Amino acid sequence: MQPDGSEQLRQFSGTQRGEPHARLSPDHQHLVFDTYRFGGWKIGIGSPDGRSVRRLSASPSYEYNASFSPDGSRLVYEKYLTDRAPRFADGNFEIFVINADGSSDTNLSCSEFVDRFPAISPDGKRIVFSSDRRIDDQFNADLYVMNLDGSNSRLLRQTDRYDFAAAVSPDSQKVAYISWDGTHADLMVSEFDGGAPRNLTQFQKMKAPATDNDESSTEYMYGVSWSPDGSRIAFSASIHGNFDIFVIDSDGNNFRALTTSGADDVNPHWADGE
Repeated sequence: MQPDGSEQLRQFSGTQRGEPHARLSPDHQHLVFDTYRFGGWKIGIGSPDGRSVRRLSASPSYEYNASFSPDGSRLVYEKYLTDRAPRFADGNFEIFVINADGSSDTNLSCSEFVDRFPAISPDGKRIVFSSDRRIDDQFNADLYVMNLDGSNSRLLRQTDRYDFAAAVSPDSQKVAYISWDGTHADLMVSEFDGGAPRNLTQFQKMKAPATDNDESSTEYMYGVSWSPDGSRIAFSASIHGNFDIFVIDSDGNNFRALTTSGADDVNPHWADGE
């Protein structure tokens, strides 16, 4: 659809399990997405018209949430290395980087913790990700940052909330992310290297994702993407019972829904203004 919400929709795929978290390459020639079509969740890569889809890596592990480097030559993604069924915040998730042709698949985080939701800064220098390595036996996570080769991993933002799904602004100066406090989630923005975060949405009734002991549907939000000029942020949220795509100015003004389809519309990605 267009950035103003006007719909010019076309279907890329139609699998039973869905194919979320699509990301377009900088040259618009390739699309990566989570898929179950290769047995277990893997990263698929193909042309934007849905043809010529292949597995990004040959790994037997579950894989999620890939995104391109600014030059399109590499992708970062998360891989689940624990030998049991994946859960949202349990087991050994690691951050990997791989060439777009599937070669040189490399573990960057190398920890026993839950390292998830990687995002490369537009200047190509840093990767922001979410990790529970500071927390013991709690549903909590902080934002971390490391160099593109995995070196100099360090804590970026420490809170008592679950902070995840970070996206770096086009000028690489700010980070937008989702923060969950145990009862609701909000879209936050902070300076990359310090300063107090700003709560853009201030939702009051968001809930955590369903756990193994709670199979009921939940209200939640995820998926963050900056507009190319850095003036707006798109995200998905469940406010009225299903997920819709919303957009808000980066200063917190002009919050509005872009979709009201009645279906679940999730994981927006702002593709260079197109």
